[in-house]
Amino acid sequence: MTEEPNVKGILIVAAAIVGIASMVLVALALVFHFLNEKWALANRPSGWKSSAPSTTEWRTNTAPPLQIFPRRDLEEFRAQEELLLHSYGWINHTAGIVRIPIDRAMELVLERGLPLRATNEPPASGRSAVELRRDRPKERER
Repeated sequence: MTEEPNVKGILIVAAAIVGIASMVLVALALVFHFLNEKWALANRPSGWKSSAPSTTEWRTNTAPPLQIFPRRDLEEFRAQEELLLHSYGWINHTAGIVRIPIDRAMELVLERGLPLRATNEPPASGRSAVELRRDRPKERER
C-alpha cells in the first residue's frame, strides 16, 4: 500500500518557510537601515549642521580626520620645518629665549665650543637613578 504525498501539507510548510524568510528579510532591512543612519550620524564631519530638527544641532566627530592629500601635507610640513630651521624667532619672549638658524648655531658651537659644567662633580640634587638601584639591596638588608 503506497500512500499519496500530502500535497496540502507540503504547500502549507512551503508557504510558512517563504513567509518566515520574508519577515526575516524585512527585519534585516530595517535593522540595516537603522544602523546605517546611526553610523552616518556618528561619522559626519565635525561642525556639520543637521537639517533634521534634533536636540543637538552640532555634533562633534571623535574620529581623526583623514588625509586627502598625504603627499602634499608632508611637503607642507617639511617646508614649515625647513623655515623654522633657517630663521630667527622667539621661543619664549618673556624668558628671552630665541630660535636661531641652524647654520648660525653650528658656527657658534665651533667658535665657543659646547657648554660644560663647572666641575665634574655630580649635581647636589641627590643620588642618580643608577646609584639608587645599586644601593637598593643594601637598604633591604637593614
